[in-house]
Amino acid sequence: MPEIHKYYCSKCGTKVKESDMKCPNCNSLLASDGAVKVKKIRISETKLKVMENIYKENFKNFSEFTEKEKEKFKKHNISSTFPVWACIILHFITFGLFTLIYFGIKHGELPQIDGDDPTTGKAIGFMFIPFFNIYWWFFYWLRITDRINFQYNLRGKESPINRKFVKISLWLNFIPIPPYFSPFAGLIFLPIVIGQVQNASNKLASDKWAKNKSKSNRDGIAS
Repeated sequence: MPEIHKYYCSKCGTKVKESDMKCPNCNSLLASDGAVKVKKIRISETKLKVMENIYKENFKNFSEFTEKEKEKFKKHNISSTFPVWACIILHFITFGLFTLIYFGIKHGELPQIDGDDPTTGKAIGFMFIPFFNIYWWFFYWLRITDRINFQYNLRGKESPINRKFVKISLWLNFIPIPPYFSPFAGLIFLPIVIGQVQNASNKLASDKWAKNKSKSNRDGIAS
């Protein structure tokens, strides 16, 4: 049976990645001996494959997870709502800066289930890396779409965000041809994406069925 490794900061217990230089919670250096605790978890081949496909569209295969794991998956820190219309207006007023920061924070408020799930700092910071930010533009929006949809699917609800529409909108906003179509996409399609994501986020924060929050998401899926 294969094993997966989970890494934790020895100082504060926050889950970290093998590539992290500093703990995202206490900012302590992780390179020194004893700064990282390694936990080995035995996992079946079937479950490992399920984990690799956990954000596939309309994922329904929750039978491989224990009730304890499902409850950990459900824990999020999205606790406040914000008007969809205000979110869209601020997006235009700030030329997208509000949207970048606001939904970057949402990334950090969702549980880190997949190893690639970004923290707030990573979600926002990687947008400022030249050339790489082209790839990150797509990853940023598609991953928050997947993570929010997953919260709904986990609770037996249909995905509230149309992933295909999000993907098409991102491409239309990025590709500069035909002439003037890219600005049109930015004015029409991206605000619809923002509205879908924010509306779904508001329901996670306000609806009783979605209130499985925690004070900390640092433990991920490890038990």
